[in-house]
Amino acid sequence: MADIKRTRFDYVAYDRHAKTTSDVLKDHFIILDGLIDKLLSPSRARSLAETKMEECFMWVGKAIRDDQVKRDANTQLQKGRDEAS
Repeated sequence: MADIKRTRFDYVAYDRHAKTTSDVLKDHFIILDGLIDKLLSPSRARSLAETKMEECFMWVGKAIRDDQVKRDANTQLQKGRDEAS
């Protein structure tokens, strides 16, 4: 397969390594979210913490994606997100 130049804006399908990394980190985010919900009273600060966790998880996904593309420049585009769909 010829080298495919991926841009930072391409959505790629996670390979096994990326999926495992995402799943492990997601489990920890869920645990932390549950602790925040259980231990902190509803407040603006708690809402901001939850929003920042969502933002952090988004950036974790971007980092996982970038790591995958570095490992395999020919990684497949995410189905339904490529131009051919």
